[in-house]
Amino acid sequence: MHPRTTPTHDCTDGSPVDELRTGSEARSLLEMMCVFGERMRHLATRTEVGEIGARVAVIEDRMERLATKAALAVFEERMSHTATKTWVLGGVITILAGLLGAVWWIVQQYLAPLLRALPAT
Repeated sequence: MHPRTTPTHDCTDGSPVDELRTGSEARSLLEMMCVFGERMRHLATRTEVGEIGARVAVIEDRMERLATKAALAVFEERMSHTATKTWVLGGVITILAGLLGAVWWIVQQYLAPLLRALPAT
């Protein structure tokens, strides 16, 4: 088995990227993709077919987990912009209170002169 190497190449942002170990979380998607590219270049130089197949399986597994995390992140981001039930109910109550106040004011404006015009009994 070949020793693991730690790639220290520069990505698009110019910062060195350390190899991600099994079980650790990626600090960013850019770093994960840089490490993936480095591993693919490293695999392309290998001659052992069995080891390449095993490493490709590990990379595919990690990419599948990354896709799952990305889908979850998109869902959570979209849900963070969704109105909650409490917010919607508060808005509805505020609008209804305003409408009720406007109707009451209109009723007073029309009923007051009519009530004053009625003869007293």
